[in-house]
This record gives sequence, structure tokens and C-alpha cells, in this order.
Amino acid sequence: MTLEDLAASLPNGFHDTYIKGISTDYVTGTASFDLEIWVGDDSAEKQEEREVYRRARLTFSDLLFCVIEPPDPHYPYYDKKPLWVDGGPWNSAPTSTSIQLPSPLPENSFVYWFFVNNWNSFIYVAAMAARLEFS
Repeated sequence: MTLEDLAASLPNGFHDTYIKGISTDYVTGTASFDLEIWVGDDSAEKQEEREVYRRARLTFSDLLFCVIEPPDPHYPYYDKKPLWVDGGPWNSAPTSTSIQLPSPLPENSFVYWFFVNNWNSFIYVAAMAARLEFS
């Protein structure tokens, strides 16, 4: 399954998700993101129904690359807290990037971006498949 498919299955996609940790294993070709995903209903009357988060692990298999841009030095990148992100497929990146990603990629692969609000920079992941497991 692609990350775009997984995002479509979530009430808010990866909007306002928090990344708590990232692990990569180049020998097995996997990467895992420990997340807190916003699953609340923004139109709910009660605050507690709007601000619902669930812990999950996002695992990429047949990892092609994971690129983490350096933080903008004008942002508090040194704060020890989860990364507040939004995400989308490569062709929907909200701004142009100076990074040139490898091309062409294997057929049926995907590239997904996560914009790190705390850093004003991006994380790019390319893989053949992704899996999301809630804890």
C-alpha cells in the first residue's frame, strides 16, 4: 500500500501529526516512524472530540531513501519535543525544494513529503510499500 492510500484512510490524513521517533534499517530496507496521528473531528462541538490523537507506527518497506532536510537556523530546532508535521505525495509539495531527488524511481514506488513545522523544513521518504499500525 502507498502512503497516499494510507493517508486517504485517515480522517485528517497526516495533517497535524506528530513524529516522536524515526528508525531506519538499511540492511532490511525498512524505516519506521513513531507517530501521534490526529484522528479528531474538527467540526465536533466538544473540544475533546476535536483534539483526539492515536499512537501509531508507520513502517516503510523496500525503502528507497529517507532524506531529512536540516532545520532552518531561525527556528527552535533544538527543542526536545515531537515534530509537528503535515504530509502529502511528492507531486503536491507546497513549496519548491532545493533538493534534487533521484529519478527515475522504480515502478510502483512512491515519494511522500512531511513538512516539519518546528523546523521549517522537509522529510522525504520513498519506498515500495507502507503499513500503519495503531497501538
